[in-house]
Amino acid sequence: MTFAQKTNEYYEWLLAKGAIISPKIEIADLRNIGQGRAVVAKEAIEEDEELFRLPRSLTINAENCSLIQDKASLVDALLDLGQWQALILSVLYEWKVKGADSPWFPYFNVLPVNDHGSYKYNQLLFWSDDELKLLQPSQILSRVGKESARKMYEDMKVLLERFVGDVSEEDFNSVATLIMSYSFDVSKLKQTGLEEEVDEEEDLDDPDDSEPVRDSHCLKSMVPLADTLNADTHAHNASLMYSDENLVMRSIKSIAKGEQVFNSYSNHPNSEILRRYGYVELDGSLHDFAEVRLSDLGHYFGQQTGGFERIISCLKDIEVEEDESFILDSYDCFLSGDVIFEFIFAAQLIDVIYKVDKKTAILSESPDSIRKSIQRIFKKCYQLLEARKVTDGFMTAYEAILSYRLSQYPNLNADSSQALGNETSRERQAQVVLKSEVNCLKACLERPAFLRGEEKYSVIPDQKLLNNVLKRILSENDTSHSSKKHKSG
Repeated sequence: MTFAQKTNEYYEWLLAKGAIISPKIEIADLRNIGQGRAVVAKEAIEEDEELFRLPRSLTINAENCSLIQDKASLVDALLDLGQWQALILSVLYEWKVKGADSPWFPYFNVLPVNDHGSYKYNQLLFWSDDELKLLQPSQILSRVGKESARKMYEDMKVLLERFVGDVSEEDFNSVATLIMSYSFDVSKLKQTGLEEEVDEEEDLDDPDDSEPVRDSHCLKSMVPLADTLNADTHAHNASLMYSDENLVMRSIKSIAKGEQVFNSYSNHPNSEILRRYGYVELDGSLHDFAEVRLSDLGHYFGQQTGGFERIISCLKDIEVEEDESFILDSYDCFLSGDVIFEFIFAAQLIDVIYKVDKKTAILSESPDSIRKSIQRIFKKCYQLLEARKVTDGFMTAYEAILSYRLSQYPNLNADSSQALGNETSRERQAQVVLKSEVNCLKACLERPAFLRGEEKYSVIPDQKLLNNVLKRILSENDTSHSSKKHKSG
């Protein structure tokens, strides 16, 4: 069948299965701009109009699939699995075992697993090692997930054989990626009669930690037509709602004739959109951020006097005692110029520790003494930030760390991504991601949000804080030495 024939069969199947679709929308062919099938407004649409209504029986999930109809003896075992595993098995059974006999066959024919000529898997899982190098130095490379996907396949082999039969790793990855890109978390029936918004944020990175399907308040589901909508963080104009019997797509703002109807894939930066969904927003995601790594702090502070790893080890112990988390693998830096509090606190704290060490050599003391001294500095720095103040030494460190992180990126001029042609080419996608991250780092360097607005931080001289810290440390050290002399005398 041609692309258009598959689309028409899909549309007729939706209607035959009970979908109610507004005459104001249509499924359009946007392959010429790399967006495959999409939903477009045929007429002007007002805010809060119903675009389509789907019976729950149209969805595929662990409680509504051919697997539980054909293999009733396995129902309990399926419902005892986590959402992620259960939906993988349900979709694989529908696709590989039922095939053309599946009640959802026309739906599968417009999905990437069957419509190979129209779709290409561009999620990072399918990039070669050489292609992934195009994304250096983005921190997204630490989250590609090839090893975890391979491990999950190996871990599920017994389940696959029991529920589906022989499944290749390629087919497994195709379905796993399909679910990551297309699925929704749909609340189970609550008999409230009220419409609530469907959660499109899937916790797919920790599938082994998900609770059993039978105990969950929601069902990870494939939702035909809802997943035909593309997503855009800037142009989001429709959201999926649910009631006891139906799933309803509603406009959340007016949509002009000819405009595309866009859903949202949650608050992801371009790098994560590419990892999960295989595309990028050319002008950047509304939720873009870059990441400064802990090793970038180590480069700045460690090159001064060394001892960085010793400090970090001590701070991790203090984290446990104080029930705080501020020593992170990386720190988010947003396009708005905002950086997360943990970055400010960690950089301020480590800067003061080094400056105190220059005065008192605290890092040369016993491990117990080092911990006590750093704990005192920790409390003083926390009080400082609570008062919305930072030191000029922190500002020097902050600017140097961001500048160093920026220096790791290739030189990207304004026209570099456009010069690469096809917007779905992996080289261009990588350029767009890196450009998004560079823009975020520059924003945080040139116009840091914590120095603007009504709740901005003020910058105080280093010495003002150091005098306070040193006075306390030296006083307690004198008391400790005096006590030891008294005991020995």
